[in-house]
Amino acid sequence: MLCLYGAGPANVTAKVVSSGLVITNNTPREVYYEVHEETRLARIEWAPICTDENRILPKKSVRVPTNFKPSGKVHVFWWHKGKYLMDYNHYGPDEVRSFVIEKR
Repeated sequence: MLCLYGAGPANVTAKVVSSGLVITNNTPREVYYEVHEETRLARIEWAPICTDENRILPKKSVRVPTNFKPSGKVHVFWWHKGKYLMDYNHYGPDEVRSFVIEKR
């Protein structure tokens, strides 16, 4: 299964594999990502920050272990590096984009 964001060639794609997801950065810039199972979104706090652990280099992919239970859906959030957030000692997002992957 493949999910695309945006019109035309997708900037970021994800496909379901046996161990979770493979997320691919099709842009010429680094992207950063976060993945959450759908029912957990209402119970967790997260912030879109930029670290080495959630970076995907241009034209590269990462394998992300993912638990699709209980909903069977995960939300993939991604962004490019934005402004430096002094209060958090990290860079924030330029703009957060997202799409949903459903495991059937």
